[in-house]
Amino acid sequence: MYSLGIEFSTQSVKTVALHLKEAGVAYKGAFDYDNSFPLYGTVGGVLHSGDPNIRHTSPLMLLEALDHVFSSLSVQGVDPSLIRVIKVDAMQHCTVYTNKSFKAKIENLNPTHTLAGQLGTCLTRRTSPVWEDRSPDREAEYLTDRLEGCGGITNLTGNRAELRFPAAQILKWAVESPREYEATTNIFLLSAFMTSVLCAKISPVDTGDGWGTNLNNLDINHPGWSREAISAA
Repeated sequence: MYSLGIEFSTQSVKTVALHLKEAGVAYKGAFDYDNSFPLYGTVGGVLHSGDPNIRHTSPLMLLEALDHVFSSLSVQGVDPSLIRVIKVDAMQHCTVYTNKSFKAKIENLNPTHTLAGQLGTCLTRRTSPVWEDRSPDREAEYLTDRLEGCGGITNLTGNRAELRFPAAQILKWAVESPREYEATTNIFLLSAFMTSVLCAKISPVDTGDGWGTNLNNLDINHPGWSREAISAA
């Protein structure tokens, strides 16, 4: 039996499988997006854009990467059916957007088909902003101004409004693409998105990941969402 760890960073994926009984490493591997999935044309894991402030990746590519992890395990002699524990880590601030069909799709995945092929129609946003994205400057200023009367965003959420944080990223997309935003049922941090796929059910954001990623809409003083920050957005 095995314990599996998967890390989705900006440029690559790292995997380690441990023997649960023998307390040893069964498999350790890594691959980068640029060379493994050249059709996406990424450089350093980031999609090409005419605007240097826009730094996005492809959620479809990330789903292909998850498939690649398990095919690599099988090739290396690690039987996926013997994996008992999986831990997923992922790049901070990366968000994935899905419609209402996502829940049913992950509950009924076909192992003989690719994840990207089965879940591609669930995505309401075709690209995912990563931590390097610096395009929502107006939205960050807006959040700062709106929350000044509530004590300030720093006092409410524990941090200032950052360009790379999901709150500003989501607000910018909602303004630019209202139809796609209205069709969105779930907005995931990448770690929660991958966990949902692996568990075959919607998985909420981990508390530590939520505060560590600093969504800019969590209440720093009480566990849970900040009503003021959510209302402002």
